[in-house]
Amino acid sequence: MKNEIPYFDIFVKYSNQFSVPLPLALAIAKVESNFNPNTYRYEKHLKTASYGIFQILESTAKELGFKKPKIYLKHPLFNPEINIKYGIMHIKNLINKYNNIEDVIAAYNMGIPRRAHETTEHIKKIFGTPKSYWKYANQPYVDKVLYYYSYYSNYLNKQNSIVTILIPLLILLLLLKRRLKK
Repeated sequence: MKNEIPYFDIFVKYSNQFSVPLPLALAIAKVESNFNPNTYRYEKHLKTASYGIFQILESTAKELGFKKPKIYLKHPLFNPEINIKYGIMHIKNLINKYNNIEDVIAAYNMGIPRRAHETTEHIKKIFGTPKSYWKYANQPYVDKVLYYYSYYSNYLNKQNSIVTILIPLLILLLLLKRRLKK
């Protein structure tokens, strides 16, 4: 798993530190930037930008304790360690605030879990006119994150179950090999 997901150890570190489900953190990062630490998007409607792996706004990071140095060559939120830390802290705050994972995902993308009937013209430009079955104004985003959440949940569980099966099997083979030698 380490080789397949960039910065996997950092994701594990902060997911554990802030008690955020690792598959959720990975899913949001996958959708936001495909794990690219150099992703940058100017948010014209907010007159600010989002940075890095979690596409976190500087103002959001500041609310969580981030302090930007006065002098820097590259914005610190492009640093994977810093970005993942504040991205996961933000997810933790949303988990504490909302009752379900879908609200957390919708809010991560839009600030609040905006319902489909609350769609603005700006949102329609990004996600289109809400379909009758949409719960959220950004339902395509929510669905995509939920897909990756399921993917990473299954993938991580498969990794664990393979290890759980292989280690006892290897021990059994070693014991049989020793018995055969006697």
